[in-house]
Order: sequence, then structure tokens, then C-alpha cells
Amino acid sequence: YELNTGKVIAETFDERGIDLLSVPGVIVASHGPFAFGVNAHKAVYHAIVLEEVAKMALATESINPEAGAI
Repeated sequence: YELNTGKVIAETFDERGIDLLSVPGVIVASHGPFAFGVNAHKAVYHAIVLEEVAKMALATESINPEAGAI
């Protein structure tokens, strides 16, 4: 399951010209967050950052439902 999802993420990033190490996290619709790095420590760090960014996005939408993507 995770392997196939990872393949889809890698293929999508490749198709869109996105560097996996420059954008080390993604939220996959109907699945959840995926984070990666050059080692396990970096992957966990990126997962924490992704979680905090998601919290900020939720807070922004809670304050202003009209807020658009940035």
C-alpha cells in the first residue's frame, strides 16, 4: 500500500518537475500526509513541519473562510 502510494507521489512530482528533497512532504487526498528526507530523522522533522503548516491552514480558514490559497 505505502509502496504504491509512494510510487504515485514520485511519478506525480516527476511529471510536474518537483524535486522530492525541495518539497519533502505532501498531503495525499483520501490518504493523509507523507513526508520524506535523506534519513529517518529528516523525514520525521519534515512530518512535524507539515503538521504545523496544516494547523496554520486550518486556523486561517477558521478565522476567514474566504481565505484563498497562497
